Amino acid sequence: MTWVILVVMLAVISVLILLTRYRKQIREELSEHLSSKLALTLGIVLAAISFPFILQTDNLAVISASVGAMLAAMIIIVIFFISRKKGRQIR
Repeated sequence: MTWVILVVMLAVISVLILLTRYRKQIREELSEHLSSKLALTLGIVLAAISFPFILQTDNLAVISASVGAMLAAMIIIVIFFISRKKGRQIR
C-alpha cells in the first residue's frame, strides 16, 4: 500500500511540474482544439454516454466517474460556445 501511495504522489508531482513548465503551450493548444466543431461533437457524445450511466447504476464509483465525465463534457460545450461568441473562427 505504501508503494502505491508513493508512485501516485510521484506521478502527480511529475504532472504538476510539466503543467507549470509548459503552461503557455498547453493553453494555446487547448484553446485551439476547444474552439473547433470536433470539440463540440466530443462534448455532446461524452454527455450522451455519461448520462445513462448516472441514471441506471447504483455503484458509487461508476456514478462518480460518469459525473466527472459529464462535467468535463459540459465544460467543453460551454467553452465552445464562449469562444464562438467571442468571434473566434470555427473549423
